[in-house]
Amino acid sequence: MKKEALQFLLLITLTIGFFVGLISLVILGIWGIGVNLVQIESGFSVMIFAFATFGWIIPLQLLSLLRMLPVQRRPWRIVFPYVEALFQISVFVLYLIGLNATITTVNFSNIGLVAFAVTMVMLTKLAFMKMNEQARKVRKREIEKYLSNE
Repeated sequence: MKKEALQFLLLITLTIGFFVGLISLVILGIWGIGVNLVQIESGFSVMIFAFATFGWIIPLQLLSLLRMLPVQRRPWRIVFPYVEALFQISVFVLYLIGLNATITTVNFSNIGLVAFAVTMVMLTKLAFMKMNEQARKVRKREIEKYLSNE
């Protein structure tokens, strides 16, 4: 039991470290494209900004509860996922603006902040798409295994 808990904690730590490192690389990539897009005072501040950006996952999960709202009319059911995504992205951008004002050692220009937000949204959509694809494969294997046992 103790060994599994340690393995789980190590896996969580490695996953968080990987994503914080990836976000840090995105920030440094934007800085590499144009020094005027991001002003960086220290590497540690980039890691703090990346960790705070990664911390957005918690409010994102709370905003995902919007999917549980019942939508009765067909046109609203069609439009609702797009409105929800737009709302989540808007709140994320507001979070980034606040983060940019709070962590003054990493200072994005307006264009730099837009580039960072767009990059993060695209990477997040890609990651969730891959996770959903993997979950479908696992679910399909489990269903096939269950049906073959009967």
